[in-house]
Amino acid sequence: MKTDTVKGEIQFPIDWHYRIITDAKSDTVIDDIKKVLALHGVNQELKAGKESKNGNYQTFSVKVVFNSQDELRTLSDALNAIKDVKFLL
Repeated sequence: MKTDTVKGEIQFPIDWHYRIITDAKSDTVIDDIKKVLALHGVNQELKAGKESKNGNYQTFSVKVVFNSQDELRTLSDALNAIKDVKFLL
C-alpha cells in the first residue's frame, strides 16, 4: 500500500478525529455540518459533545479516514466555511 507523507509527519491514509466548535444558538449548524460531511462521502456519526459553561458554544466530533492531504484540506475548508462553525480541532 502506498502512503503519502506530508513534511515527514503525517502518513496517509490516516484516521482523523475532528472536534468542531460551533455557535450553540444556531438552528442550522448541525444540518449544515451533516450536509458537508455527506457531500464529502463521510458517513460516520456526528457526535454531540459538551456545551460551554455559558451556553455560547457546542462541540461535535466525527472520525474521518483521509487518503491524502488534499482530501483533509478540502473537507477542513468546507467545514470552516459553515457560518456557525467557529473552530476546528
